[in-house]
Amino acid sequence: MITNTVSPMALPRSRALTDLLTDSRGTPISERDLKPIRHRTEAILRGWAATIESGRKIRIDAYSLRPDRGRAQWDQAFEWSPESARRPVALDAVRTCLATGGTPADAVRSTIDRLVRSGSHPLAGRHTLCRWLAGLSLGARSLVEAEAVTMATQLITAVDWTRLVNPAVGDDRTISFASSPRLFLRGRIDLRTSIEVSTDRAGPVRRSALLTVVAGRPQPTARDELGFIALTAVLGSRADLPIRIIGWWPQCGRALAVPVTAELLEETVDAVAIRLGSVAPGPTHPQRCDGQGHRPGLQVGEGRLAS
Repeated sequence: MITNTVSPMALPRSRALTDLLTDSRGTPISERDLKPIRHRTEAILRGWAATIESGRKIRIDAYSLRPDRGRAQWDQAFEWSPESARRPVALDAVRTCLATGGTPADAVRSTIDRLVRSGSHPLAGRHTLCRWLAGLSLGARSLVEAEAVTMATQLITAVDWTRLVNPAVGDDRTISFASSPRLFLRGRIDLRTSIEVSTDRAGPVRRSALLTVVAGRPQPTARDELGFIALTAVLGSRADLPIRIIGWWPQCGRALAVPVTAELLEETVDAVAIRLGSVAPGPTHPQRCDGQGHRPGLQVGEGRLAS
C-alpha cells in the first residue's frame, strides 16, 4: 500500500508522480480474484440493460458515479464541444511531442490542421471529430486549440518520461458483454507504464501503473472513479494488469494513488450498482455498507497522495 504525503507546492513537479508510477511495490491482483468480479459486473449490467429502450446505447464512465449524474444526462446524444475535443487532440499532441521533441503548442496545432484536412474529405463521417473541427470558425477552433494545449502541457510535464517503460498515451478501455450489448463501460486512461513487480512465485512479473488527468478538484467519489477506470483496465486485458492507478488534478495540485486490489474492484462494482439502481428500476444487488446504509466514503486531503 502506498501512502505518501507531498506538499501541494511540490506538484505538478514530475518527480512525485513519476516515483508513484514506477514504484514496484504492491501485490498484483490475480486472475482468480478477477473471475467473480467479472461475473458480478456482467450480471449488474445485464439487469440494468433490460431497462434501456431498443436501439439505444448508453456509455457509463467514471463521471457517471457522481451523484449529480442522472440517467437523463446519460441518455443525451453525444455532441462535440471544446471541452470534449480537448482530450483526444491533447493526447495525440503528446504522442507527437514524445516522437518529435516538439512543443505542445506546435503539436496541437499540427494535430488540428491534420484533422481539419481529414474532415474536409467527402468521406469523413458526419459525427467525427475531424468533421466537427472542419466546420468550426477560426475563433472556435482557436478555443479548442487553447484547451488542448493546456491539457497537453499538463500531461507532458507531469512525469519524467525517461524513467517510464513502454509508456502508452491514451490507452482507453471499452468494456461490454454479449448479454448487454447496448450498455458499455468506458475507462479513460491517459497514461499507462509498465513495471516489474516481485512475487513469491517465479520471480518478477510484468504489470502496469495508470495515470488519469482530471479537471477541477477531487470529488467525494474520487476513489470510486479511479476504481472504475481500474475495473475497465483489468476487464479489458489479461496482460500487464495494473497494480496502481493515480488520479491527478493539476488545476489544484492534488493527486490520489490507489492500489488496484480485489477489495477496490468489489467496492467499485458496488458503486456502479448503486448508481444504476438510483436512476432506473431493476433488480437489486446486495451492497456492503457501514451499518447505516452507506458505503464507506473518501475524504481527500489537501495535496495528499494517499491510498
